[in-house]
Amino acid sequence: MMPSSAADRRETGRALSAPGELELRRLGQPLRLQRRTHHGAGGEAKANLDNLRATEDTLRQNVTLEVRQALLNLGQAAESIVVADKGLQQARENLSLAEGRYKTGVGNIIELTDAQVSLVAAEASRVQALVGYRTALATLERSTAHRFGTD
Repeated sequence: MMPSSAADRRETGRALSAPGELELRRLGQPLRLQRRTHHGAGGEAKANLDNLRATEDTLRQNVTLEVRQALLNLGQAAESIVVADKGLQQARENLSLAEGRYKTGVGNIIELTDAQVSLVAAEASRVQALVGYRTALATLERSTAHRFGTD
């Protein structure tokens, strides 16, 4: 039963402030509780559900994009290894030719040293390509939450 007069409402600590709102007094501080109608709560729940679905769709699209990008990066890194291997093979052949030319007296020390420097640079490029591949693979593994056996 609701208190009828203002004095009765003060004694019980209850007062109606506005339609649909109940004010409770506790320790001298008002605490307002909003009554929700079924219609309002259902609309809010539907809005929350729609928001969650939109968030889920966005997350799915982001994950798909991340996996696709990781796959593209992995493919590019694999191609970089192939290119680095060809460069390394070429540098070895050039060094072999430069050594032969130097031994026969046709080539000079500068040509031999340049070939050696080119070989070291080609080896460094191959190492960089391998690191790039491993990094791209690690990114793909993180994106898919799956470990690929390439040890």
